[in-house]
Amino acid sequence: MTGDHARPAEAVHQLFDTVCQSLREGMFPEAIDALERLLERDVEFPGAASALKCAGFWRERMEKDGPLLEGFERGEQLLGQWRLFQAFADRLEDMPERCMFAIKQFVFSSALASYTATEGGFGATEGGFGATEGGFGATEGGFGATEGGSSWAVAEAGGDPYLLLQTGRCFKGAGNYERAIECLERANKESRDDARIMAELADCYSLVNESRAAKVFFREAFYVDPQVIDLAGLESPLVQRLAARLRVKGWREPLLNEWMPVYGAIWGVFSVKREMKPLEFGKLKQAIYHLERECGKPGPERERAVPRLINRYFWLIDHYMTTGEPRERIDEVLEKLRETDPGVHEEYTS
Repeated sequence: MTGDHARPAEAVHQLFDTVCQSLREGMFPEAIDALERLLERDVEFPGAASALKCAGFWRERMEKDGPLLEGFERGEQLLGQWRLFQAFADRLEDMPERCMFAIKQFVFSSALASYTATEGGFGATEGGFGATEGGFGATEGGFGATEGGSSWAVAEAGGDPYLLLQTGRCFKGAGNYERAIECLERANKESRDDARIMAELADCYSLVNESRAAKVFFREAFYVDPQVIDLAGLESPLVQRLAARLRVKGWREPLLNEWMPVYGAIWGVFSVKREMKPLEFGKLKQAIYHLERECGKPGPERERAVPRLINRYFWLIDHYMTTGEPRERIDEVLEKLRETDPGVHEEYTS
């Protein structure tokens, strides 16, 4: 009797294995067929109904849009569809983690293969990624199963920081954080002060438990431009816990991004700091002057200007403390902070 019960249960789990393998290979009609057969055998199988909806999401997009684009444009399309899918999947409470991971593997491996497969490089850009034999395919073996694949990718990217950024995102999405860091470090050297690149680099450092480097780059990224940071695309628990706490306080995108560095400083998340260079200090003072004027104007611009000004007050205080400025200067900034937002002043000084 026990064996009779075990065989149907084993068959159901084998079907689920087939589902995950089909999703990983982008075979969405086959995944749907397996899920329907699974549900016929066990209508209450955990997450099967949600997985069916997700497979349907991707089948529809593959059939509608898949054949229309290739190369760089296809890679861009896939990453854009992944962002839409994230929002879709977030509404499903019981999406199986294995299925989500399998779809993620397909999307990011396919996007990287698309970026690297275009003859002559990424679309119309010069010096972009060219196609090479044994490159980064979405087939068995994953991302260029040959050793040295990432070095080739970085070298062939030329000096295009955006292409390096997208390649780094693909490596990260596939779980290859070391290679992602290699691409993103190169991108950061080619394009200083790009908040998108620094945020992705920080994310990867966090995912390999390099917390000090992660905190440095997150702090820099949210200082430069919070609005260009793809918060939903960041996987670091460091940042996602901070965002979750701010959502509890009532903040929502896009202002949520602006308040991230403020509370990252107050709650000790962005705690690793550096001394500013003289030119940076001059730009900081100019930014504070400009933002103070913006905060004096009513309207939606003030909502964005207030957290940016507060964050720059924090940077100014840190600079004064690092360089050993008299206490009076710090107190002057703290007084300006109190006038701008008494609640934040209280949390910061308590």
